[in-house]
Amino acid sequence: MKQETITGNTRTVLNAYQELLNKTYNLVDEKQVERICRFIAKSGRVFVCGLGSSGLAAREMELRFMRIGVDITSIDYGDMIRMRGVFQDENSVVFGVSISGESESILYLLEEAHKRKARTVLLTAKNKPELDESATRWCSSPPFFI
Repeated sequence: MKQETITGNTRTVLNAYQELLNKTYNLVDEKQVERICRFIAKSGRVFVCGLGSSGLAAREMELRFMRIGVDITSIDYGDMIRMRGVFQDENSVVFGVSISGESESILYLLEEAHKRKARTVLLTAKNKPELDESATRWCSSPPFFI
């Protein structure tokens, strides 16, 4: 009896992850992914920043990219995120991770880094037209929806 429950639970979890992967694949803009990959390939340094659970995602991104040889640093502390924006230049790629797309520290970072000619990318779950319009002022790429 217990074995059947474990099997059923495992199947439920795997099905949920498969559905998530399928939905994500359908949302991905491959041309945008290629553009972002070119940004990273041409950069001297990559920064990825987020607060709360987005900060955890930033740390995970740092670990994954570091393993493939990218010089990347994650920052998950609000004041440090705001300060880092002014130290970026044309050799930098800056990722801001914000589920809401409204985190003031993240938006400030992207805007300041963009002013200094860094390539900037917002990773967000908010797919709303007004975000798209405002992001064109300070992002090198349209928001990347996660």
